[in-house]
Amino acid sequence: MDIKTTKYMVFEEIERKPKTSVWQVLNRKSSYVLGLIEYYTGWRQYVFEPSGNTEFNNSCLNEISGFLTELNNNRQTGANYAARRFLV
Repeated sequence: MDIKTTKYMVFEEIERKPKTSVWQVLNRKSSYVLGLIEYYTGWRQYVFEPSGNTEFNNSCLNEISGFLTELNNNRQTGANYAARRFLV
């Protein structure tokens, strides 16, 4: 499974499906689960589902948004994102 590490978070692939993946978002320092990123078929894109009692500043939201953009762009272009390793 793939892992992407950013300044504040770790995005860890926890389930690989035929066309999509499920990602767990963790706090980089404490490994606290901040939420999940999953493909939402109603919107035809990946979305972030935050865990309860979580708060995010603009830097954290930018990291989540950037990762969502990367996943959605790769899905739209047909790139095989599930088979490649994300690098920081």
